[in-house]
Amino acid sequence: CGTTWISDNLRTHPDVYIPVHLKEIHYFDRYFSKGNAWYTANFSDKQENQISGEFTPNYIRDTKTLNLISLTCPQAKLIISIRNPAERAFSHYNFIKNRKNISTSFYEALFDDRYQILESGLYGKQIQNCLKYFSRDQIHIIIFDDLKTSPERVLSDLFEFLGVDKQ
Repeated sequence: CGTTWISDNLRTHPDVYIPVHLKEIHYFDRYFSKGNAWYTANFSDKQENQISGEFTPNYIRDTKTLNLISLTCPQAKLIISIRNPAERAFSHYNFIKNRKNISTSFYEALFDDRYQILESGLYGKQIQNCLKYFSRDQIHIIIFDDLKTSPERVLSDLFEFLGVDKQ
């Protein structure tokens, strides 16, 4: 839902550090056992005056992961980008189809738990789960359509949320 566009724009901001080598680190959902030193090594090029972050969309889909984030980084700010659920589902299907070379139809894939197409679009549930671990002022929601119609406003609001200069 625009995470590449968002991360690319944040990378160009002098007060923000997003690792160049890897957008989705998956520390809290896959590699937590590697420890905090492994995680922080991904941010070794961060300057003292910069805030830092990463983009792993899977985090908001799992309450265990959200709990780990809240315990490890209680002051974390979450950026959630959402889009029309039907468009998101079809985009997700095409991504999986191209990446995993599946021959399953869109309809069949919707109900195949291996792909989590329907589950990934349950934004209300995901946001409710986030609110169990983070306060509302730690969560910023971006609507994908706004990226297309008002990208400058989206960035300005995002910079304000993060507490960095509006460029």
